[in-house]
Amino acid sequence: MDKTKFNNNDEILRKYGEIASCFENLSKMFEESYELNLSNIIKYYKSCLMKLRDLTIIEKSEEIQSILMNILRDAKSQQQKIEGALLSNSRDGKEKFAPEVKRRKVDQSNRIKLTMRKPIGNGLDDIVGLENVKTILNKSVLLPLQFPSLFTGGRRPWNQILLYGPPGTGKSKIAHALACEAKVQFYSISSADILSSWVGESEKMIKDLFEYTRNKEERCIVFIDEIDSLCRQRSNKEGDHSRSVKNQLLIELDQNISYNCNSFVLCATNCPWDIDSAFMRRFQCRIYVPLPDKNSRLQIIKNQCKEINTELTEEDWKEIVNRTEGYSGADLMNVTTYAIQEPLGELENSGYWIITDDNKWMPCTSETDGGIKVPLGLVPADKIAVRNVTMKDFAKAILITPKTVTTSEIEKYKQFSSDRG
Repeated sequence: MDKTKFNNNDEILRKYGEIASCFENLSKMFEESYELNLSNIIKYYKSCLMKLRDLTIIEKSEEIQSILMNILRDAKSQQQKIEGALLSNSRDGKEKFAPEVKRRKVDQSNRIKLTMRKPIGNGLDDIVGLENVKTILNKSVLLPLQFPSLFTGGRRPWNQILLYGPPGTGKSKIAHALACEAKVQFYSISSADILSSWVGESEKMIKDLFEYTRNKEERCIVFIDEIDSLCRQRSNKEGDHSRSVKNQLLIELDQNISYNCNSFVLCATNCPWDIDSAFMRRFQCRIYVPLPDKNSRLQIIKNQCKEINTELTEEDWKEIVNRTEGYSGADLMNVTTYAIQEPLGELENSGYWIITDDNKWMPCTSETDGGIKVPLGLVPADKIAVRNVTMKDFAKAILITPKTVTTSEIEKYKQFSSDRG
């Protein structure tokens, strides 16, 4: 074959598109009419292999060419198995050599049920601060459950909301807390639950998921985390499979708004600017989840220090709060975890102990009066005690655990909120 015919990159891209469509049609033939048209499938398979072989020849990249050769070899092997099934002319033979797409066909209903989660927490009271977020969710989800007679005619509650903001601000925790507060079934979905390597499976999973939750008699919450991984801005460079998945998701979101269903869709993202405008329009409300303010930071740290002995004055707490300006909730958890574990590190380095009035063994230095020299392994495990957490521990923790969200990123979120929030 004359390779000079295919020097044009557009021609090569067109060939890739033809092969993708060819194998997509082949996959549908397997799923819909495997037993009836096995001979036709073999003929179509041969046509696909010829196009794949031509593409292997014209591909300029040696690395991609090697990948295509492996695909071609596997496809030829699969073709031989199908031909063997046809020659056996028996149902047992067909089932034995049935392609992977038929053998591994998954019950979609069971897959959907696997996404059902038990919400973590006790309700919205677990969420520190974020009063605006809780107010909107209360109006959209909790109030319609308590007073359904108020939401009739044109007054319909929102059933699709997007939470966006910096990572670590508690968007997933809000979803769990809302489900706990509402006492409804909770489905937690990620792109891994929806996307499949098999052509058409992702679209079917999306359709089945929304139909299943939409037709339920009782109210439920569908939480889709990192929604931007499913609905990034569309472009001419993306493949047909990616575009088909997005189109199916758009259709289901539209129907979820149109019908008076019991499914409430709550989505979360750290990158709202990456979401396609068509998807953004489907969210009836877009809520910015900001970094914790001063009071919230104090409450988050104190909550994690519960049942931990500390020696912190009011001035110490104020200094900790001031030095954690710009920290996310997750950052604060990391700082506090480091600080309260700092006294534990002294256990390994201590060879001297002092026995307290309540018969506890506490590490000390060799100069401490009453200190005794005992290896850590010989100290009674249920008698070990550690010193209280101090401001010095928090200062070290803050120094070692910097904030993960930059000022420029915060400005980007604020600008997005101003333009499209």
